[in-house]
Amino acid sequence: LVQKAEDGESISLSDIFNAPEVAYDIDFSLKVLKNQIKFGIKQVGQSFNTLGNPYLQKDMREKYFSNRMRLLENRMFLTFKFSQITNGISDDETPDISNKYDCNISYYPGINLPSFNLSFANYSRKSGSEELYDVDINQDDVIDDNDILDTRLNTQTNNFNISVSQSFESKYKQHFTFTYFSSSKEDLLLNDHNDDDSYVSPRSRNNNFGVNLKTTFNTQWESNFNYSNNYFDYSRVSSDYYEKQRINTLNMSFNYKLNEKIEKIGAGIEYINGNGSMKYDQYSIRLHADFFLLNNLDLNILYNYRIKNIVSSPDYNNSLFKINISYKF
Repeated sequence: LVQKAEDGESISLSDIFNAPEVAYDIDFSLKVLKNQIKFGIKQVGQSFNTLGNPYLQKDMREKYFSNRMRLLENRMFLTFKFSQITNGISDDETPDISNKYDCNISYYPGINLPSFNLSFANYSRKSGSEELYDVDINQDDVIDDNDILDTRLNTQTNNFNISVSQSFESKYKQHFTFTYFSSSKEDLLLNDHNDDDSYVSPRSRNNNFGVNLKTTFNTQWESNFNYSNNYFDYSRVSSDYYEKQRINTLNMSFNYKLNEKIEKIGAGIEYINGNGSMKYDQYSIRLHADFFLLNNLDLNILYNYRIKNIVSSPDYNNSLFKINISYKF
């Protein structure tokens, strides 16, 4: 913009919005019946500088749209979001473009009835290119002229998540939560690298299942039980970079409230079993206490002891003792 002004050239509105020194965020919000609609665009030029946030990501543009709808007397919420993020807007040939679609359904039927949350997501990312380069004839290694340098990335990720929570009474007050998450990232360029043993595929799969039960016995005693199973694998099976891991976690703990000064004390035990690329068993004991010392002055004490037995490796023992004092102004 400065150079154009010095040269006496006319400056259009498009020049201002696409100038490398300019950053802007334009957002529109509409409330129509039971819909809350938002859409807009934000951009940060590659030459933009600010003292307010020196870590601000530059040379990027994001376009977005979302709609949140209320149904069934505000007991159900439907949400849809779309965004397109372009990193490297100054490079017309190899920008990094991500398209994100998110859908969410939340249902809260009322007291003593289970609440549901269901979400789907689709993310795609594409960047890089296949470029030809010439070889320096003076270098020792012999490489064919006009070799191809492949910097492409083309992936598609699908996510699914469901959670159910329910409060009920069965002798004592209970709160139950169930969660399941699944994520699968596909490498759309994998077939192009079948004969390349050095290629590291970004494909991955992740599944997580968990249950939690919190029991309140009275105003002083409560307990918590948690179990989770997590599976993860990365890259292609035939690759040396392939990794696979399954982790089972079992955790039990309790809290006890003494008086107004001692908010609560508690203890817990945890067992973790890992199978796959790394096989291990881990045991841990946790003790904690929270105190109200004075008005707005809190004291928290935590002790954690952990033993980790790793197959074909030395055992790992670790302990942590932590004291935290905080004051609320």
